[in-house]
Amino acid sequence: MMKRILAIVLCICMVLSVMGCGKDHDAGSTAAGATESQGKQETVTESVGNSAADQKPEAADPFGGYEEPITLSTIAFQTLTQSCPEGVTLEDNPWLDLWAGKGIHVEYSAIAADSEDITTKINLAIASGEIPDYMSVGYSTYKELLEADMIADLTDVFEQYATDDLKSIMYADGGAMAENVTKDGRLYGITQPADYLDRGGVVAIRTDWLQELGLDEPKSMTELWDVAKAFKDNKMGGTCSIGIGATKEISALLPMQYLINAHGGQTSIWLEKDGGLVFGLVQPEMKQALSELHDKYAEGLLDQEYGTKTEQQLYEDAVSGKSGVVIGNFTSPFYLDNGISLGQEWGYFPLYADDGSFAKVEQNVGFSSCVVVSKECEHPEAVIKLFNMFVKYGTEEADTYATDGINNLSYPAVISETGVNPAIYQAYKVFLETGTAPADLPTGYEGTVSSCEKWRLNGDAEGRTLYCIFGPDSTEAAIAEEIEGGGYLLSAFTGTAGDAAIKYSGNLGSMANQMIANIITGAKDVDYFDEFVELWNSNGGAEITKEVNEWYQER
Repeated sequence: MMKRILAIVLCICMVLSVMGCGKDHDAGSTAAGATESQGKQETVTESVGNSAADQKPEAADPFGGYEEPITLSTIAFQTLTQSCPEGVTLEDNPWLDLWAGKGIHVEYSAIAADSEDITTKINLAIASGEIPDYMSVGYSTYKELLEADMIADLTDVFEQYATDDLKSIMYADGGAMAENVTKDGRLYGITQPADYLDRGGVVAIRTDWLQELGLDEPKSMTELWDVAKAFKDNKMGGTCSIGIGATKEISALLPMQYLINAHGGQTSIWLEKDGGLVFGLVQPEMKQALSELHDKYAEGLLDQEYGTKTEQQLYEDAVSGKSGVVIGNFTSPFYLDNGISLGQEWGYFPLYADDGSFAKVEQNVGFSSCVVVSKECEHPEAVIKLFNMFVKYGTEEADTYATDGINNLSYPAVISETGVNPAIYQAYKVFLETGTAPADLPTGYEGTVSSCEKWRLNGDAEGRTLYCIFGPDSTEAAIAEEIEGGGYLLSAFTGTAGDAAIKYSGNLGSMANQMIANIITGAKDVDYFDEFVELWNSNGGAEITKEVNEWYQER
């Protein structure tokens, strides 16, 4: 259900990202907390010997064409066209026409059947010693190419030719992903930034119950538990029997992880400590968080059936009146709309820690792929121009270049905006306060706001849910407070899963989930956590830690 709800919101509010296409070049999804960290954008002015900007820096036009046409080679896969209109092909499409008009002819040195076959094509190219001018690769392939001195230093061509929009998009995560393709302060690849800004926790509370009891909105986790206790003790609505619910699954965007984070624990990210990295799950702060949640369970405030419930069931409890507090994410209004239709009043608030600061919600988005340029490429700046055009024309002339899957055909020169939902909220806020929308509107603004206005102006229920997500007192309003207040904690590990993580993370994750449930419910004493730490290390955790720290030292 969560995946379906997210898909609905993203379809309305965000552009399709294909930067991760072909991410199976290397190990698959991030495991055991292989994630992201905060980085810094490097600003450099040195020149690269083989760049055109070296020869004529004063003529660095980010969209400049070539009087004498040039050719760039790359590798793509046939399935890029599967969503395109009839007649649009890899060899005949709007992007090729646009580039050709600039004197840039893109040809395919190989066309793979799909994203898996592309791995074979890339490996064959590397083995031959002749890689295409630019291509998308996974992390291990990037490292192999870098060590073999086969890819270009893009630092200066990026600085000189990338538009401000492209730079803003790529470094929107503070350079967390770009850090993976930066060595000794030099940039060797173009990356898709990590998207985490609206993944914070949002607390949904029955505000009609708050008013009935004369309670203020909670400003700390302690106060939130007090509100939940008051709802339960007073059996609000004649049906409230649950303080705060939690899911059996522990992962991003789900209540139990948010609860653990709000109490100071971390379940899946790596933290810097004493010159190295340690896994948050096995730190003393996690033990303290579990101890506090055990106490709430023992008091009857944490749902006594939490270990059996899905997220959908938590919201069903809320709509049926069994609970008046739900810790969720920005999509909560989708789940609660039936309750609102019944006359329930729900408010959305930030997730706080015990001390009243914003809860540090762990963010665990790992590196997938990057676009590299061959050291033999005569015009590396032309690749940057392809990215510039993708950003500009994919937005300004979306009907031609971004609809019906046509944006995919710019692959691998594709990069997508992040933080789109928060940007829509901020732009809509300006419109509501001034009556005029900002000049630069984020992708998806028009459709989203059109729906919101149906509810605001006409009371049309069709727009109610999006208004509850993007309006003045919405879930995104709560998220905005958390963004401004630093309610995030990014993993210090931003690489891809290594051999040890792939081998052991599945079993370690199952062990962790069982340990957490046992301690919270009292099946095991809190001190069992210390025994678990030893088990975690002896069952592969120590090997993963060694692997992650090797990456950390080699950055």
